[in-house]
Amino acid sequence: MSLPEKQITNKPMKTIKLHSIKLRAGRLCTVLCVGVAAGLSSAAAKADVVTDWNQTTLNTLAAVGQRRTPPSGRLLAMVHSAMHDSINAIDRRFNGYAVNIQANPSASPEAATAAAAHAVLLNQIPSQQANLDAAYVASLAAIPDGASKTDGISIGESVAAVILGLRSNDGSSVTLPYTQAPGPGVFEPVPPATAVFVAWGQVTPFTLRSGSQFRAEGPPALTSADYTRDFNEVKSLGAANSTTRTEDQTDAARF
Repeated sequence: MSLPEKQITNKPMKTIKLHSIKLRAGRLCTVLCVGVAAGLSSAAAKADVVTDWNQTTLNTLAAVGQRRTPPSGRLLAMVHSAMHDSINAIDRRFNGYAVNIQANPSASPEAATAAAAHAVLLNQIPSQQANLDAAYVASLAAIPDGASKTDGISIGESVAAVILGLRSNDGSSVTLPYTQAPGPGVFEPVPPATAVFVAWGQVTPFTLRSGSQFRAEGPPALTSADYTRDFNEVKSLGAANSTTRTEDQTDAARF
């Protein structure tokens, strides 16, 4: 789905110099994965390098026990935005997420993609350097040596540096203890469990203005008619020997 220009620009663009390449960095939202594949296609390349590094990212997260945690979403977003902006620099078809480079159109998009993903992953999870380096060597081995490959690597590394800089102080490393709020009507984890990633709600979003920009309203007040109605409904349908719960509802609950 395409968005009007005024809806995808979060903050003014600014000019940066990296490795003698002119960059314009800013917060621009785009459909990253679709853009990555489309950019590779038009550059007469296959999207395999993108899916390969997506899988490498998932494998890396699994190796450190973060496959299904909030940090995994952050890392995947960083890797894919770096890959997208690197490819887009070579075959300019979209607004960049964070970087717009006026790059050599003959540079290798595969080399740029691999370099960008590798640099982000290595910075974020250095304990997996051996596996990441092996994947990087394999990616580069499939690309003929020459200026195109060298330029692609330089582009990917430059884009990765910008992405890493943008996320360096995003609050993702902050840890806070969980303190249970007193009183009824307040969320409480089922004992003995406790809340995890307590500070994650304060991490800088990738595209939203704030984490609460589209937050839904909270549950109804305990003294409200809505709460009383819902409470009585749950009590009636959820009773062990309920006379109002249908067989289908029982099967659905057990399922």
